[in-house]
Amino acid sequence: MTKFLISQDFGTRHDLLRFGAMLKAEWRLLPGTENEFRAKRLLLHAPVQGYMVVDTGFAGIAIDGDVAKELNLPAVGRTSVQGVEGNILQSSYRALLLMSVGEIDGEKLAIGVPVKAVCLPKIRASYDAYGLATQEGTR
Repeated sequence: MTKFLISQDFGTRHDLLRFGAMLKAEWRLLPGTENEFRAKRLLLHAPVQGYMVVDTGFAGIAIDGDVAKELNLPAVGRTSVQGVEGNILQSSYRALLLMSVGEIDGEKLAIGVPVKAVCLPKIRASYDAYGLATQEGTR
């Protein structure tokens, strides 16, 4: 069995405690969705790059509502989400999640996984307030 090591340099332990575990990541349309958009002559948006928060208290994968809108993702259903506000039905989307795993000989490597993600509004805005940016300048 092959094991992967995924790491992120937070600079200090304080930053890890302050922000939580995060990985550089990118949201994209699934290839099939991209083909449908092209066939319908719909606008294809650039991938959304930034950080992915690893939340061990959440039993699934979530996407920020603004990111889903930015990619023009079509909703594929609704999912019940338990939070401080109780059970809430949120839209779900299918997308490609790319997680950065580093570089080898100058080549950037990522693992791409097609996922069904539930919409959690304003996640990105709450983290953008911290001014976090990747080395490339994306949030």
